[in-house]
Amino acid sequence: MPSESPADVVRELRKHLNESLAAQFFATEGLQHMRNQLQQIRPDPSNPNPKVMLGYGKPVGPNPPHYASLPRSTAVYHLRRNGEVEDRLGQQWIVAFCSTWDEEFRLRLEAAHGCPENAIRVDAFGDLRLMRHDIVHGRGQASLANTGRCKVLHWFRPPHCIRPSMPQLGELPDLVPWAALEQGPWPRP
Repeated sequence: MPSESPADVVRELRKHLNESLAAQFFATEGLQHMRNQLQQIRPDPSNPNPKVMLGYGKPVGPNPPHYASLPRSTAVYHLRRNGEVEDRLGQQWIVAFCSTWDEEFRLRLEAAHGCPENAIRVDAFGDLRLMRHDIVHGRGQASLANTGRCKVLHWFRPPHCIRPSMPQLGELPDLVPWAALEQGPWPRP
């Protein structure tokens, strides 16, 4: 099997970043659509704040199958722009992207360049990794030890919550040194 070139890996990385940002955009915009739908529901006066059942299948019988439920007012509040659900989606995007960079693309790029593991570094991706640590191990709160050490993504200051927005995430493609990733030079063993 022929080895892949750095240009091949960079092309796939660009595609992955673009598609994952597009998915994040569609998800966050979908939240607003869902919020609008919930706001249009006219509740029965005897139950002005009914539970919103989130589930699968047809909601029949007294106990329809569902995996979560929230009072309507709580769901509408959490679905607001820059609300809790959007925050979680942004945090999950950071965690997922960091895993893909660290466990797939960086390894492939290092192999394509013939350099040792962890030789290739991208400041913006390193900053995401610092945020990821605070998301996973610090309940999403920026710390001085991690997010406070970001080199280029100065989006959050300790001790504030890490709440990535689409405009912030949308900056990433312009902060990646695409030509350097493709051409190097990177240290060889």
